[in-house]
Amino acid sequence: MLPFALLNNRGRFGVLMPWILIGVVFAIGFFVGISAHAAIPWPTGEPSLITYSEVNRQTPAVFQFEDSLSQSQSKAFLAPDSEPRHPPSIGNILGTSSILEAVNLAVVRVSTGSAAGSGVITDPAGVVLTSSHVVVGSALVSVLIEGENPLIGDVFRVDEEAGLALVRIPSGVYHSAELGTEVDVALGAPVYAIGFPLNMAGPASITAGVVSRHFFDPESGRQIIQTDAANNIGNSGGPIVDGQGRVIGITTSILGDRPSAKTSGIGFAVSIVTIKDYFVD
Repeated sequence: MLPFALLNNRGRFGVLMPWILIGVVFAIGFFVGISAHAAIPWPTGEPSLITYSEVNRQTPAVFQFEDSLSQSQSKAFLAPDSEPRHPPSIGNILGTSSILEAVNLAVVRVSTGSAAGSGVITDPAGVVLTSSHVVVGSALVSVLIEGENPLIGDVFRVDEEAGLALVRIPSGVYHSAELGTEVDVALGAPVYAIGFPLNMAGPASITAGVVSRHFFDPESGRQIIQTDAANNIGNSGGPIVDGQGRVIGITTSILGDRPSAKTSGIGFAVSIVTIKDYFVD
């Protein structure tokens, strides 16, 4: 009877063996997993966040001549026609409204010896509002109204904290844009970015988007508008306008690709709140 009992037990053991092995493998895997997880350092404190000030320092939307073209090649973009002509109708080019067509007449190209950006005439007597990093370090700049001869602009105020500058062009009567107010900055509202991306020849380009965010940046002390309206280098200093053509921001920077991710549709502008409260007298 004893040999039979042993054989019977061995038979039962043989049936159970696969399940026992599975249990052992699972247990080993579980403890190895715990050990591996324990080897990964758990983050402490707050995660590293990307701020507007960091973006503004790293990727301002100003066109540097040495980025892709020689200065002489880029200046060719600014060469006027032999005879001044009327600015072409943006409405005919892009199918935009007559409101944007009127605002476009107030948008100008601003360039120094090394960089180029955009600006907008906010006073019909000849005052141009632009970004400080477009003109900083220059007493005189070239201001080009589309279809006209270049004008010499006097940089009479630069506020790097606000990120803005004022340029005076020869006195006259110019097309100008109306400044909006804080109430015109509505989350999700349609907005338009106007300027000269890559310092390209021809009239200013207009891109459409919405107000993605409106926030205060404590590091710069600026009220900021984030928008998905396409901006590129060269747009810096150009206006962000609402659907009524009122200037609600001045483009300063764009969030470029990061080492670990591609980016799209993240542009920043100094809000009309900062423009009016801290800069424009």
